[in-house]
Amino acid sequence: MCAGWVGCHGSDLLALRLAAARGIVDGTDLDGTRTTTSVPLFSSGAAAAAHGLRDIDTPGAPARKAMTKIADRRSDTTTLGCKQP
Repeated sequence: MCAGWVGCHGSDLLALRLAAARGIVDGTDLDGTRTTTSVPLFSSGAAAAAHGLRDIDTPGAPARKAMTKIADRRSDTTTLGCKQP
């Protein structure tokens, strides 16, 4: 489980409530995951999404390199004209 996802949304996540109800995950584990992380969390899913989309129109050199690496290996993807640095 992503600690950021769980930490940000907690018990509001239907997927986690269903997983606990079905015995897929232990409710005690969920409580520990929500409160234990070594990095700061965003205050909301919207804040995390805004951060994730911040550089989408002008990706930095590391992102362009990763995009090119993926596109070179997969015929079903493209970098949409994004040039290597």
